[in-house]
Amino acid sequence: MKVAGKACLLGISLVLLMTGCSNTKELTTSSVPKPVTVQAAKVETKTTYLTYVGTVKSETVKKLGFTIGGRLGTVSAEKGKKC
Repeated sequence: MKVAGKACLLGISLVLLMTGCSNTKELTTSSVPKPVTVQAAKVETKTTYLTYVGTVKSETVKKLGFTIGGRLGTVSAEKGKKC
C-alpha cells in the first residue's frame, strides 16, 4: 500500500514537471498603441442633499403659568427669532 502511494505521488510529480518545462512559446499581446481621446475639463455644480437623524433641543426652557385654565391652540414661532 505504501509503495503504491509513493508511485502515484512520483507519477503526478513527473507529469507536473514535464508540463512546466514545455517548449511552447507564450502568447504575447500586440504592442500597437491604442488611440487616446481628449475631453475638455468643465465646471459643473452638483446639488448635494444631506440627511441627518438627531434630537432638537432649545437653548432655553421657559415655564409659563396662566391664571385661567384651558388649552393652548397655537404657538407662533419664526425661524431664527429669539424670545
